[in-house]
Amino acid sequence: MHTSGSLKVDRIVIATIHPGEQSAMFHESLTALQEHERARLDGSRIVAVNQTFCGAMSLPAQRNQLTRKFLERSDRPEWLLWIDSDMGFQPTLVDDLLRAADPDSRPIVGALCFGWRRIRKGILHEPIGWLFPTLYHWDPEQSIFRLAMDYPSNQLIRVDATGAACLLIHRDALVRMQNRSVALSRDLLVHSASFPYRERHLLYGHPEGCDWWSLYPSHGKLRPDNVFGEDMSFCLRARDAEIPIHVHTGIHTAHDDKLRPLTPAAFRHQQKDLPNIAAILVTGADASRLLELLRDLQAQAETEAVLLADINAPSDLLRTIQMEFSAQWLSLLDHRESSVSEARNAILKSVWAKYGPWCNIGLLNETVRIGPRFMSALAQALRSGERVGAAGAVRDMSARRYGVLTLEGDYDLRIVQIGKLLDSAIMFRGHLASSYRFSSSELDRHLLDALSSRELDFVVTYDTIAQQE
Repeated sequence: MHTSGSLKVDRIVIATIHPGEQSAMFHESLTALQEHERARLDGSRIVAVNQTFCGAMSLPAQRNQLTRKFLERSDRPEWLLWIDSDMGFQPTLVDDLLRAADPDSRPIVGALCFGWRRIRKGILHEPIGWLFPTLYHWDPEQSIFRLAMDYPSNQLIRVDATGAACLLIHRDALVRMQNRSVALSRDLLVHSASFPYRERHLLYGHPEGCDWWSLYPSHGKLRPDNVFGEDMSFCLRARDAEIPIHVHTGIHTAHDDKLRPLTPAAFRHQQKDLPNIAAILVTGADASRLLELLRDLQAQAETEAVLLADINAPSDLLRTIQMEFSAQWLSLLDHRESSVSEARNAILKSVWAKYGPWCNIGLLNETVRIGPRFMSALAQALRSGERVGAAGAVRDMSARRYGVLTLEGDYDLRIVQIGKLLDSAIMFRGHLASSYRFSSSELDRHLLDALSSRELDFVVTYDTIAQQE
């Protein structure tokens, strides 16, 4: 509860859009929330619950309409709380969000929410996909939002965008965005009449400022001639108006997507069980060692798929591989005209296209010999810290422990260590495949610089899981 002079109770309007139905989880959560609010000594802070039907194509318009309705109320409530009709939440949701929010420094605060993205079909034609937290950071180089797959527990964090499934917004923030839109609309007078109306309307504001959720155009390299969703568009407008956005990762919600509940617990379980994808460059340097590696990976049953990038392998070796291993488990990519770095980058693109960020990518040398639970050990090293972006194994038999290569230390030492790793084994978090690409020169330095720029650590496991003669 915020005070200004005399004691003042924050008043809230809840806004909900629905496709003609609501989940039982949402109905029960809303009922419990309202009962909790009515039991307060000062009475309920919820002054209205505005619900409206909304088709998929009218999301921006309906969100704009309810936002405008909120601002036009004569009693001028302080907060607008968006809750989607398929969300579950605790009865203390209003308490928790108001405790985290502040009209001036934290006028937009979201709860921790999750989405689910289908990435492929299983062998039984079942949908296979992965949960992701709706936490985003802006990539200025590509002009897109990138998922933040890792987050600290029970903390208020600053983000560049989040979804609108459970989002508390102060009146003053909405008014600031409205005033900015009205002011920007005046810029239309100084632009050429040939400038497309759609672009003018979206980029330069609305004469009445009622475009909080209108779809914002995207001209990024990865999303040319496209638009952002209404929630990302809202966050872009808040960002342009220099209004900060926060999410409290300790305020949990459940998202009912009909097939499964999307909860923090389900996400944590998933992150411990991401599929391991092995990527191997094949030059044919030692056919017997490559076959031994593939057989070990298959026998250990810790690798969901293997991608082989053929640079210069003998045809008889390729035939043997294709006859012995299932095409569903092993994919062969022809890169005979490619350099090593080009082949590696092609593998990253292939993995990203099929799995997105929801996997661990193990880059292996074709001659490496692996010990028991090899891929699982690398995956465990990846999970050893929230900031770990890559992990590898070295052949130091004198210790069995995890060590972190700090990215502020001696560069020469790091290069020596990572050089051993690139000759044997290294595992990435899948989300690095979206933007990271190997360089044709100074491969080691390029990788470490990429991790450092993302504030990610490189973990080294000193164990017998990798043995190279």
